[in-house]
Parts: sequence; C-alpha cells; structure tokens
Amino acid sequence: MSLAALLDATPMPPADDVEAACRAMMAARQIIIDSLRDVRVSAEERPLVDELARRDAAWQDALSRAKQALGDQRIASRKVRAYSDDRQIRRHR
Repeated sequence: MSLAALLDATPMPPADDVEAACRAMMAARQIIIDSLRDVRVSAEERPLVDELARRDAAWQDALSRAKQALGDQRIASRKVRAYSDDRQIRRHR
C-alpha cells in the first residue's frame, strides 16, 4: 500500500450523509494506514501528503457543519415540543 492508495481512499466529503461517508472512508483508510507503518515520505510524495492534509481539513469542516446542523435540528425540535406542550396546557384549562 502507498500514499497514493491512501489518497484514493480519501475522497472529498459529500454534500449530504457525511457521517456514513466518513465511517466508510475511515474504515478504508485504516487498512492502508496499518500497512504504512515506518514509511518515509519522499520529495516526490510530498504533494500527496499535502493533498491528504487538504482533504482531511475538508472532512473536519464537513463534519463540523453536520454536527452544527444536527444541533440546530434538535433545538428546533425542542421548541416545537415546548410550543405543542404549551398549547395542550392552554386547551385543557
């Protein structure tokens, strides 16, 4: 296995279902990473390492956005439940 294989296993994150895509990507990468122990990076491979770093940063950004969106959805759900509960209380008065 090589850095090129690791790069191939690290696509840019998708627009949706980031969590599932991340899990699949991480599993594929782990197999390659396990085989790369004690590998020295040559000057020719340095652009591959730089591209991996760029893609890793893109994944971190995508996962952060997905986490924020999930948090926003949870807050909105709580507000809807609270509003619904309040309406139920008023109806029974």
